[in-house]
Amino acid sequence: MKKIRICAGIVTYNPDIELLIKNINAIYDQVNKVIIVDNGSINWNNWSNRILSKNVEIIRNRNNDGIAKALNQICTYAVENDYDYVLTLDQDSIAPLDLVEQLSVHMSKDTAIVAPNIVYRNNENYADNITKGCEEVEWVITSASLTNLSVWKELSGFDERLFIDGVDRDFCIRARRNNYKIIKKDYFAYNPARINVGSIARMKHEKMVMHIVGGSTAIVPDRLFRHCGFRAGIAGLFPNRDRKLRRTAAGGPLSCNGFQL
Repeated sequence: MKKIRICAGIVTYNPDIELLIKNINAIYDQVNKVIIVDNGSINWNNWSNRILSKNVEIIRNRNNDGIAKALNQICTYAVENDYDYVLTLDQDSIAPLDLVEQLSVHMSKDTAIVAPNIVYRNNENYADNITKGCEEVEWVITSASLTNLSVWKELSGFDERLFIDGVDRDFCIRARRNNYKIIKKDYFAYNPARINVGSIARMKHEKMVMHIVGGSTAIVPDRLFRHCGFRAGIAGLFPNRDRKLRRTAAGGPLSCNGFQL
């Protein structure tokens, strides 16, 4: 029986060097290879020579042509070198030491992606609000997601017309249209560099639209846009459409399409 081969892929762009090193150290012993695609980092010379290893492959792009292209470079390398699954990581993620083990046991030939929940540094209590066990979901973000490379190949990869926004959502939609599952597991990866849960949030019975961080207002995108869509009677609002938001007055409430939040 063929032994499953798993690699990790990280896309970098002017990364926080120490955080990137922690990222690599956390995942290094869990996979057969770490693949880094750098999108033209200005600080390349400050970190590239610190992570040279026989189990780390670095692909350097001169320009930043977007996350989709870089992810496809990772997956292309993985397929050409006979890997079965790839764990994609943001440059500022820190994986638990058993992340790959926890996700891979739920992978199957009819599953496109198995993903954990992501905990950000202002959202540690998110763990109390998730569905226990595994659930099939509409989409997940690429960070800390384990992707089935045979499905990636069948779907012709990530859509490179999308620079960054919507890349993960688009891939998941196409996977589901082709009868593949997107699985979310009640397990966590940690991202200490960001301050909101962003588009991965799937909290049950959400009521909060905004919360306060360090005395200032911080917007949680999915909560905000789901609230906008509900109040405005509009379906299909996406988290990145922040141009639809404006402040009605300095320090005043937010509004969306004329509806006060």
